[in-house]
Amino acid sequence: MVCDGAGSKNDANCSSCNATGKKSCPTCEARGTQDCTTCKGKKQMLAYIKLTVEWTNNVEDYVVQHTSGMKVDLKEVTGKELFKNNQSLLYPLTGFPNPDISEASERLIRDHQSKYAQNSRILQQPIGLLRC
Repeated sequence: MVCDGAGSKNDANCSSCNATGKKSCPTCEARGTQDCTTCKGKKQMLAYIKLTVEWTNNVEDYVVQHTSGMKVDLKEVTGKELFKNNQSLLYPLTGFPNPDISEASERLIRDHQSKYAQNSRILQQPIGLLRC
């Protein structure tokens, strides 16, 4: 500022600040605010993020000792529930009386993690054992 905020210099009114000692801001045109560069001061959102969420259930089944020759229909199976667990992250069954079950649970959980954990968020991993 020419007058250093005094409003005058050498007994003459300052023409730069109109003798007020204050100079108007050229950016906000002395309003004290600046228009948004995105909406140009219209106060309306011109951009947004579109998010699509897809929920998928990935199910894998395993049948042990299927030697009866009967067709296995896993949708309508009945029997006694031997084990059930439902957590965000499961660990393989260890020490189960039937080693095929332990091996299958380890393989299924490992496969599930390698297939889906790379590009998905695993919310729950349920496991259940049924004896028919």
